[in-house]
Amino acid sequence: IGFMPTDEQTVRLRFFKGAGDHLEVTRLLQSQKIRRIDGETLELTARLAVTEQLKWWLLGFGASVEVLAPAKLRAEFRDQLSFAAQRYQ
Repeated sequence: IGFMPTDEQTVRLRFFKGAGDHLEVTRLLQSQKIRRIDGETLELTARLAVTEQLKWWLLGFGASVEVLAPAKLRAEFRDQLSFAAQRYQ
């Protein structure tokens, strides 16, 4: 996923409410690993570049995705979504 690629990192994502189910059929990467947690939750691990396009794509899932790793990306999402939540208070 493009827009100024950086060094590849191991990215771990947890998808809820079936939001990531399509990734079992339409793979993000051939090397991705998916672990099914339950009928509506899965965890994806993949080595890829953390780009602005990846961040934009993930934000499109809203509360149906949690960034688990890398820590820097998780903190960025935590801060950004906390700020967004404050706007709705």
